[in-house]
Amino acid sequence: MIGVDLEKQLERNPERMRAVFVLPSFNAGGAQKISLTLLSHLRKQEFEPHLVTFSATGPLATHCPP
Repeated sequence: MIGVDLEKQLERNPERMRAVFVLPSFNAGGAQKISLTLLSHLRKQEFEPHLVTFSATGPLATHCPP
């Protein structure tokens, strides 16, 4: 999701619930690991997941789901 136009990324699909995860960075902390796990396992038919980070750096950056 990094580098995607935020306005287009946040377009609303009325059939799914929007879930926004906010992380300060991709450092290897517990909150980051849990958030990325939840983000990758949400049912896409029911949820419209989005990820917002303040810094796209850190060891977990490569674990960000598409």
